[in-house]
Amino acid sequence: MHAFAEVVEDLTRRDFLDVAGRCRLPVLFVNGLGDPLFRAQERQFLAAVRAGGGSARLFRVRGPHTMAISAPAAFTRLLERGHGLLAAAHPAAFAPA
Repeated sequence: MHAFAEVVEDLTRRDFLDVAGRCRLPVLFVNGLGDPLFRAQERQFLAAVRAGGGSARLFRVRGPHTMAISAPAAFTRLLERGHGLLAAAHPAAFAPA
């Protein structure tokens, strides 16, 4: 089997909403407006994290699914902004161990 097909098959066996529901650290979702597949369940993922007791933020941005590769500087700025917002809201989650 082709390696890509194996990865896709493996991913279809996982329940990522369940994984999101077990997150206790703050979660930042960055979804490109041009990525309808990943945007389809964004509210469900936010709800799953929050229902499990975690904190979640969503940034919707102009860009594709591959923004981390196609626009790394812009993607990095988003991550830095999200980190700042989450760290301010939940400082204990970002404190050194």
